Amino acid sequence: MKNRFKITVILIIALLFVTLYYYPRTPQTHNPQNNQTDDETTVKIAVTYEKLAENVELFPHPVSEEKITSLVELAEKEINQYCTDNQIETRFTFIPTPIIHNGGTSPGENPPGLDEMIQLNQSGINLIVGHDYSQANHYSLQYANEHQMLLLSPSGVGLGLSKPNDYLYKLMPNEYENPEVYEKVYAQMIKELGYTAFITINTGRRSFYPNVIEETAKVLNYSYRTTLVEYDINSDDFEPYLERAAGYLIDTIEVYGIENVCVLIEPLWGEKDVFLDVANRYPILSNVTWFDYVGLSEEWIVENEFDQRLAEYGFTRLIMYPADSAQADVFYQKYVEEVGEIPTPSRVYDEAARYDACWLMALSVLQANSSNPEAVKAVLPMICSSYEGVLGNCSLNEYGDRVSTDYRVFTWENDDGEVFFKDSCYYNSTNHSFIYYPEDK
Repeated sequence: MKNRFKITVILIIALLFVTLYYYPRTPQTHNPQNNQTDDETTVKIAVTYEKLAENVELFPHPVSEEKITSLVELAEKEINQYCTDNQIETRFTFIPTPIIHNGGTSPGENPPGLDEMIQLNQSGINLIVGHDYSQANHYSLQYANEHQMLLLSPSGVGLGLSKPNDYLYKLMPNEYENPEVYEKVYAQMIKELGYTAFITINTGRRSFYPNVIEETAKVLNYSYRTTLVEYDINSDDFEPYLERAAGYLIDTIEVYGIENVCVLIEPLWGEKDVFLDVANRYPILSNVTWFDYVGLSEEWIVENEFDQRLAEYGFTRLIMYPADSAQADVFYQKYVEEVGEIPTPSRVYDEAARYDACWLMALSVLQANSSNPEAVKAVLPMICSSYEGVLGNCSLNEYGDRVSTDYRVFTWENDDGEVFFKDSCYYNSTNHSFIYYPEDK
């Protein structure tokens, strides 16, 4: 009897041994329930933003530090709730981190962003949602590459920042490196709005979008001779230029009709009030709509009570904007409830991108099953390509730049003395078309 018992025990132990060590296991797939980080349960991610030093007399960041902090807290709360709902043990702490902008770099000082990168690295934080302006990214990139610090920038694009295999990714198309995307959408906008001819007024300097005039002429089939009026950016005598522009405009209207002609103008530089004072001497100039690009910020325009003047000319602009979607509507509602008033139109994209970037970094950590920057970097493009957020789809190209984005068309309008910056239509980058809002929107 005892021998039988011993034999039975030995067989059971042998069976357990074979089961535990030799039976093939089912591999874990990267679904939310299995995406635990191996090394820790709390992952720290810095969220950097520009902050002007007290002695810098520049226009302050259009979104307050308090609002940025509140937005980061909103993203953190939602991401951690997602982890709870999906039985994920990992939790995330997002740390708002200002990048001090001193207005210049004195001898012996590090340029903007570098000191903060060194401090974050020393504290063990190597995953960063930021930076939100190009200068800081430019000065931080070499350090980030050398120390494997992963940057996911909401909006900091610029020349020299589109390189394959580096540690900087951007949720905005890099129009400095590839202006063609904006130029083609801009040209399509002019055609879609029903214009068949235009005259141009610019500064004569190298344009931010060098081919926007050529692209616009192309979509209108070169049905007329493009008339270019250039003025000296440093001049305060605009009379000869605007007199010439008025003459060209009269000639163009005679051929194409006033409702079919518009003015394309590069940003107003120098003496803006003087420029429009002179333009007012030629009433024909204010009888057509003016389209600018890379124009004055809405914050500056309102602060300096310039909105009334721009409304006289119907100044219109194509602005990068979040997708026109249910996700975006939910974001705006939450923003108002937990952060505050929605930013001005040209800043909405930046804050939506900051929010989406928090989600994308967290989801990439979960997918990588690690907070190691190299491991997160390896899966980040895949996560971006499958993610549908406030910005819509966030697919990146081989340089780490967002491939495309949606736009909206905004116009300064005067309604019985009250001026609005009103949107009339939006551009859907998925089907490459403009969609118009009802008149009473």
